Amino acid sequence: MNFEQTPAENSDQPKTGLSPSLAELVEKKEGDPRLKKIRKIVSRVLMTAGVLGFYGVVISDEIWTAKKKRQERAAFEEKLIQEFEQERQIKENHYENLTIKQGVLPAETLGNIVRSGYPKGWFESVAIVQSEEEYSLAENKQYGTTDPEVLASATCTSRPEGSLITFYPAGRNGDNPYDVIHGLSHESCHAVEQRLRRTDLPAHEALMARIQERVVSPGRWSSEYVESIRDEDEATRLNNKAVEYWATICSEYLRGPDQLAVQDFKLVDEVVKKYDPKFVSLDGRANRWHYLEEALKKKNANSQIATNTDIQP
Repeated sequence: MNFEQTPAENSDQPKTGLSPSLAELVEKKEGDPRLKKIRKIVSRVLMTAGVLGFYGVVISDEIWTAKKKRQERAAFEEKLIQEFEQERQIKENHYENLTIKQGVLPAETLGNIVRSGYPKGWFESVAIVQSEEEYSLAENKQYGTTDPEVLASATCTSRPEGSLITFYPAGRNGDNPYDVIHGLSHESCHAVEQRLRRTDLPAHEALMARIQERVVSPGRWSSEYVESIRDEDEATRLNNKAVEYWATICSEYLRGPDQLAVQDFKLVDEVVKKYDPKFVSLDGRANRWHYLEEALKKKNANSQIATNTDIQP
C-alpha cells in the first residue's frame, strides 16, 4: 500500500518545517543578546587562533632560517680557522734544507702536506723526498725477504746531511696517492729515529730497548711486515724488527692513535711531544687529506679537460 501526504491548503505551519512552538523558540533564541555575545567571542577566538597559527608558522620558519645561517656561519668560520692554521704551520715549517721532487703527487702538494700535516720540525732531518722509477730490493734484502706482499713501496736512507725518502711508483701500490701519503708518514718516522741515532746515541739506545720489549710482547701491534722479518742472527733480527715496529706504530699514531696499545701510544707520544707539544693527530691527518684531495680534484679536472679536448674536432 502506498501513502501520500498532502499538506492542508490553509495550514499555518511555518516554511522552516518546524512546529510553531519550536519555531518561536528558535526566533527567541536568535534574538537573545547573550547568544550574540557568545558568537562574537567564538568568532574572535577563532580569528585569533588563525592569526597566531599563521604567525607561528612564520616565526618557526624564521627560527629555522636563523639556525641554518648560524650553522653555515660556524662552518665557514671553522674553515677559515683551519686554513689559517694550515698557513701558519706551512710558514713555521719552512724546512729550508728540504728538497721535494715531483713524483706521484706534485711537489707543491707534498710540500704542503709535509709542512701542515705533521708535528712541527718533524722533517728537519730529511734532506730529500723524491721518486724513482726503478724499484730496488736493496732495502728489503737486509730483512731476508723478497715477498712482494710485504715489500715496501718507499724507503728512508740515513745520510750525514739528512735522510733520503724515496718512493717507488713501480712497487706494490707505489702509484696510489693514498698509499704514498701513508708511506710518507711511515718513512718520516724512520727519519726521526735515524736523526736520534745520529745526534743522541744514548737516547736512541734507550728508545730502541723499550721498542724491542714491545716487539716480543704478547700485546704488541699486529703487523705482517714486521713479523715477516728474518735474519740468522737473533740480535740483528730483533733490531730490524724494532726499527720497523717503531715506524709502524709511529705512522699509526699520526693517522689516529685510538687503536694503539697504551704502551705503544706512550712510546710515540713522548717523541712527538718533544717536537710539537700542541700536535693533534686528527688535525694533522685532516690537513694531509685536505691537500691530497685538493690535488686529486685538480688532476681529475685536468684529465677531464684533456679528454674533452681529444674528442673535439
